[in-house]
Amino acid sequence: MGQLHVLAFQDLQHFLSKCPVLEWLSIRSCSQKCNLHASEPLCRLKYLCVQDSAVNKIDLVAPNLNTFEYKGSQILINFHECLKLKKASFELNVQQTLDYVFTGIPNVLPHVEALRVEAYVVFEMPGFKHAPLVFSSHLRHLALKIQMKGKTSVLQLGCLLEAAPLLEDLCLDMNCTISYLFPIDGDLIAGCRHYNLKTASVSGFCGDGGQVELVKYIMRNATQLKRMTIETRNRVVKWPHFMEEYEGRTSAMENLVPLEKAGVLRVL
Repeated sequence: MGQLHVLAFQDLQHFLSKCPVLEWLSIRSCSQKCNLHASEPLCRLKYLCVQDSAVNKIDLVAPNLNTFEYKGSQILINFHECLKLKKASFELNVQQTLDYVFTGIPNVLPHVEALRVEAYVVFEMPGFKHAPLVFSSHLRHLALKIQMKGKTSVLQLGCLLEAAPLLEDLCLDMNCTISYLFPIDGDLIAGCRHYNLKTASVSGFCGDGGQVELVKYIMRNATQLKRMTIETRNRVVKWPHFMEEYEGRTSAMENLVPLEKAGVLRVL
């Protein structure tokens, strides 16, 4: 059997032990609580997807696993001998802070090269000035789609430069549900030179003070940056009415363009 779509968890562990050549496993919308565990190594498994399911824990030995996709609440994940796991995506439910992005995921995926994370972050991390953990010596491409609250939580994303020293491509898609247009102290996170980042993009730019300082931080510290793209969108809420797209563009033109001398910045 090369592929398996799981609709019910009953006897799944026993079933997996009988599928030594399984290469593709997808578990979607399963409400029965269960741990995803196989008594024997899944030596042929290359792709694993768990979405919207009542999985409490994932614990697998899968030496040839190269792609992992997860959607749901934060759970305990242990991959053993998964040195080939290079591509992963996480679509997470509400997160209190960015802590899991900076610490939990790196522990689970130490060898990942391309990572996509989607999350709704409620609070900033207090006393957060440095990245708490180096992401990975392998991570090259990172895409974050994040809905955030908190005056300085957006700026804290700048610590990704410290956490991923070999990162080459960074894509940030933001939705700031509460907009803070007043200035924010850019020194809230420690400066860290980055020598590998070549392209970066920020979409959902609304002129938020944290967004402005984040872009400044990236342009100031990424010494090899070739292209920085700012995209404004009319999808950010400024209570009690919608913020017009031109405000984000105006902020970029006033606060970022005058500081950019190398010709890498593009405002859309």
